[in-house]
Amino acid sequence: MSVLSYLSNRFSKSTIESTIGPIGLEFAREAVHMVQLQKGEDGNIRLKAKTSECYPLPLEDFLESPGEMKKLVTKMLKKDHFYGNKVVSSLPPGCVRLLPITYQKRQDQDDQEELVSALISRLGDDLDEYVIDFLPVRRSAENESGLAIAAIAKRTDVTRYLDNFRHCKLDVSALDINPVAIKRLVCAMSMPGGVENVLVINFGRMKSYFTMLSGRRMIFDHEVGFGENRLLEKIASELDISVVEASDLVREYCTTSARVEVGGESILNGEDVFHTIAEIIKPLFIELADEITRALIYISSETRGESPDKIFLVGSIARWTGVDSIINSLVDISVRAIPDPLQSFPRSSRDSPKYDNEVLPEIAVATGFALRGLYSDE
Repeated sequence: MSVLSYLSNRFSKSTIESTIGPIGLEFAREAVHMVQLQKGEDGNIRLKAKTSECYPLPLEDFLESPGEMKKLVTKMLKKDHFYGNKVVSSLPPGCVRLLPITYQKRQDQDDQEELVSALISRLGDDLDEYVIDFLPVRRSAENESGLAIAAIAKRTDVTRYLDNFRHCKLDVSALDINPVAIKRLVCAMSMPGGVENVLVINFGRMKSYFTMLSGRRMIFDHEVGFGENRLLEKIASELDISVVEASDLVREYCTTSARVEVGGESILNGEDVFHTIAEIIKPLFIELADEITRALIYISSETRGESPDKIFLVGSIARWTGVDSIINSLVDISVRAIPDPLQSFPRSSRDSPKYDNEVLPEIAVATGFALRGLYSDE
């Protein structure tokens, strides 16, 4: 090989490595999600690879089986054009606690010392067994008070989790937390200066999560016991069918994929079925609206009156057609569903597998992980 060819190959490889972000990998409650993004020479971020797979075992057993994890991760990496082994992930569900911490700064101490003191009063003196990170929310210059969110995990859980990644031959660039990933995604999808005060509702199968953003700051995160399974169970009960049949019914008539083009207009197949299901699930959304109202009252009390200008919906229920309209009718805030977290990141022209049009609303968190290091306005 000539010197010129050698340098050309080296330059080409370093250019690829500099533009391709880490693999965003989330071990969610129901499945593993992977996303990788790439920044082009024009500065635009594009999708390089994505895939999701259900667990072969219950999540708790899967995380205790490094061999099963390696087998599944290896299979997923081969399904699309993933590059390298750099990963940004988070601890699995249940391993991280997020606690709002209010503190009062004294003249002889910095913020971190005060936060540690406040955390000791919540958890006790022995913090050595935990890994802790603090996310600043606000700071008042008037009375030297502040608010932060503490992310807390047991050191043994973190060590065991990182060992699993090493067994999979993956290099963990960072352990992120899900609300920060959601914040990064929403900010990246918004026009410059477009993110004001936004409440993001990330719907899961069993639970959902409220994340309040103020500009580029995350100021609130809260888990609620409301998920897609509860809606499906309600539909199954009212129509006297199984939950599996209810899921099939929703997928056929009430999701974004159920829309068809007729005369240049997008309509739903089976309008009567759609409206019947909407009436069945509306009482549950009234309960969700009550949760939203309680969250807004708490946010306002903690942030001196800040409240969201809009609500974004991501995750599994975001694909249900009309869910944004139902919630919008129950709260006095503009609501927008985002059924496809990758809608702002089109495929790179070189990477277009046959399942490229598949919409996976559940990959919102993994997409936020994949943006780390590519999205600079944080």
